[in-house]
Order: sequence, then C-alpha cells, then structure tokens
Amino acid sequence: MLRYATSFALAFVAAVTSVAAVNYSVDADGIYRTRAEIDEFARTYVDHLIRSENGLLAAGDMRAIKLELARRTVADCTVTGSSREMELDAEAAPQIFGACRAVANLAVPAGTFEDFVAMAGVIMRRDAGGMIFVGVSHWMLQRHVNQRFARERADYEQARASFGFEKDPARASEIVARYANLLSAQYLRHNFDFVTRAIWSNDNSNARRFEIQEAQKAADQRRVFKSNGTLQLFRQQPTNLQSGLLERERAYQIATPALDPAVTLEFERALELLVRRGMKITILLMPYHPLVMSCNRPLACETLSKVEAYIRDLSLRLGFEVIGSYDPRPFAQTWRDFADGLHLRKEALPRLRPLSFNPWIGPEQ
Repeated sequence: MLRYATSFALAFVAAVTSVAAVNYSVDADGIYRTRAEIDEFARTYVDHLIRSENGLLAAGDMRAIKLELARRTVADCTVTGSSREMELDAEAAPQIFGACRAVANLAVPAGTFEDFVAMAGVIMRRDAGGMIFVGVSHWMLQRHVNQRFARERADYEQARASFGFEKDPARASEIVARYANLLSAQYLRHNFDFVTRAIWSNDNSNARRFEIQEAQKAADQRRVFKSNGTLQLFRQQPTNLQSGLLERERAYQIATPALDPAVTLEFERALELLVRRGMKITILLMPYHPLVMSCNRPLACETLSKVEAYIRDLSLRLGFEVIGSYDPRPFAQTWRDFADGLHLRKEALPRLRPLSFNPWIGPEQ
C-alpha cells in the first residue's frame, strides 16, 4: 500500500511539475514578465496599433493592451466580454452597430466578471457617454472563475472603488495569482492553443510574440489586431469538431452555482451606475455550437438556461436590449457556422439580431 501511495505521489508531483513547466516556458500571454515590462509594452503597442493601417500581429499581455486601448480610444461604442465577442465590430456585424460612429472591441480571452468591472471602470472614468455592448458568457456571473484578471488588479480595485463596491472579499495578491496560474489547466490549454496556432501559421518563433509587427494587407492569415481592438480568429484553422473537444467545451468553466447572488448584485449596480453616467447598455449573448447545446450534459444546459433566463429578466427590469442567445437556432446557425464549440465564425456574425423572447422557454406568443 505504501509503495502504491508513493508511486501515486511521485506521479502527481511529476504531472504538476510538467504543467507548471509548460505554462512558464510557453507563457503565451507574457504573465511572467515584470510589471514594468508589461505596462511599457502595452503603451508602445497601443501607440502603434491606433496608427496602424492593417493592424498588428497579436502580441504581449492582451488584458494590459485592451485596458490601455480603453483609456485611449475615442470610440462612442465599446464591446466587453470574452474571446466569444472578440471579432465583433461594425464591419463584422453592421446590423448590431448601426448607431455607432466607431466601435472599440475591449473583450479579452476568457473574460470574467472581474474583467468586466475593470474595463467598465476605465470606460466610466472617461465620462464620454456612448454605448457599451456587454458580452455575458455563462461563467461571467460567478466570482474568481479564473485568476488571469489579477495581473491587472490595480485597475480592477480602482474600478470597484469607482462603483462603490467594497474591496474584493477574497482577493489574492497578484504574486500569489501569478504563480497559482502556473498550475492552471485553462492556461495550459491556452498555451497549447498558442503553440498550435504558431504551427498552423508556420511561425515557431516564440520570441516574436513580444515584438511589434505590422500585419500585411487583407491576405495576412495570422492573428491580427485591428486598430479598433478586434482580433481575427480561426482564419486558417479548420472547424474542430472532434467529439473529445466538444465534450471538453460542454464542460468549459461550468461550475455551480451558475449565478452568485453577490456577483449579480454588483453586476446590476455597475450597469445602473453606467446608465446614470450617460451610457446606453446592450447585452450580447453569443450562441454555442448546437452539439454543446444538447442536454447530454444536464449541468451544462442547466447553467446556460439559468444564466440566459436571469439576463433576460434583468434586461426587462432595466430596459436593456438583448442581442443573440446561447441557443443558435433562432438565428439559423448550424455546425458549419462554428469554429469550435464556443466560437462563431466571422461569417455567421451578420445573422445575430435582437431577441426579445427566451428560446429556452419557447417563442413569444
């Protein structure tokens, strides 16, 4: 028995060490650079980005870059959320942004409630009015779903103070969060995806991810930030619909409870304050792949249903429009419209539209 326990312990330590080694050595988001390096790169990158004609190759710490862009943009419309909203702008979805003079996309990978608070705080402090399109994924109304936001803790805590919230009740120091992230399965997946993209684009040079490179014209097939913050995704990557991937994405960031009452209270207070400061709010619910929507995993369907029902009730109470739904069927979207279980292809974005009823219950009468 002792021998088996020892073997298990050694295997566990080896697995944990391997995860940490991959996350530290690949480090797709540059988390383990110094704070000064991250801030200086973000400022320089955004300087070049807003003047670029064809955009820049994606590089550096995306959260730091998007927060810097939020501070610098003059756009009257902004988009917050996760990678599920990162391709949205007036070119990709003109039917959504017809009332906008310009759109800045401030969504970040795996964007959480904390990311929304940090970004909304920057937008509110600009005191410029306009519209915010708030992307709400099924994990956004829980606290600390992942710790990637902690790299920008100063902006997050400043925003909490601006909204009149108490300090984060379970805040971890940035140092603790940075090194806890070494063991993160989500960051491991992100790093593997980063390496896969590098292989697909025939670019194996990790060193260049902290260089500022102008994109080529429309023919550039790499991950490119446009000057408004949108990031083109999945251009060369084939639709990836293996059963294993879909099983993983049916469970992606699914946790109970789906709605944290303390988070929903703060979310509502933040939205109400933004409205009082002259902002117009629209909620974005990006669809999921039809197979992810199947109820073979009851907890996944239960989570999506609960969150969408809450958002639709909130929108009725506060007078917000809801564009989209977690359910792809009202927009005639099929498996061909998805790059994977979580992300619509750009070509399918023009079919999104306001939806006034809850498709989980049935069409409006």
